[in-house]
Amino acid sequence: MRRTSVTILVALLVSAGAATGARADTPRCVSRGEFDRVTQGMTMTKVHKIFDTPGQVTGLGAPNELRYYDTCTGRGVVQVVFSPRGRMLSKDGHFF
Repeated sequence: MRRTSVTILVALLVSAGAATGARADTPRCVSRGEFDRVTQGMTMTKVHKIFDTPGQVTGLGAPNELRYYDTCTGRGVVQVVFSPRGRMLSKDGHFF
């Protein structure tokens, strides 16, 4: 009985983890969940990995680098400021 319970619990946990990963994968756009996951001090590489896109570089913000990302809603925008060393300084997002 206990072995069956443990097997069922493991199966549920594995399937829940797989569903979360599939739902969070949003190529070429930023979801609200992805936006909430990034924090100040993260590297640009880590942010791009979470967002599934490198975004668009602007010429604004020198000496820092300002990047824009499309939201998955299709109407919003996310902007992230990175330091010259590639660390996230701030973020702003509008999800309409």
